[in-house]
Amino acid sequence: MRRRAFTLIEVLLAVALTAVVLAMIGGILLSVIQASESVEKQLASEKAGYGILATMRRDLTGLYAYDLGSLSFKGVDDTAGGKDADTLNFVTTADVTDSADGSKPKLVEVGYRLRAEEGEVLGLYRRAVALEGDPLTSGESYTRIYGRLQSFNLKYMDPQTKEWKDG
Repeated sequence: MRRRAFTLIEVLLAVALTAVVLAMIGGILLSVIQASESVEKQLASEKAGYGILATMRRDLTGLYAYDLGSLSFKGVDDTAGGKDADTLNFVTTADVTDSADGSKPKLVEVGYRLRAEEGEVLGLYRRAVALEGDPLTSGESYTRIYGRLQSFNLKYMDPQTKEWKDG
């Protein structure tokens, strides 16, 4: 009785086919991983943008527009690194910070500004301190809240003409 066995050519052919199939699966897996990383980066930017806008909305919700002896809202049309980098300072009644003694201040100075960072991106910085003295003159330092902005351009509506204008 003769024994049946695989020839060397059959074994090599099976190994070669297995290698081709595994290489195709590896390529597909690598493509899926790269697509997943790309989607995660885009979602991270969108989530950061939503968070920034939610913070600004909360700060602006309590905008204090009454006379404090000087300006209580000021927007400046500015640039940084050749890009729009407006500055915004205002007084708010929103609960956005604590006083030095841990209590909630009635009025808070809030400021937003951009600074040029490495490469062609801008960093968004924010400050929120209890109002003491003249509004919008605090020397408090800003805290970086995001670092990959391309520009920050604000427009304001002129109450007389109802037209949108730069700060």
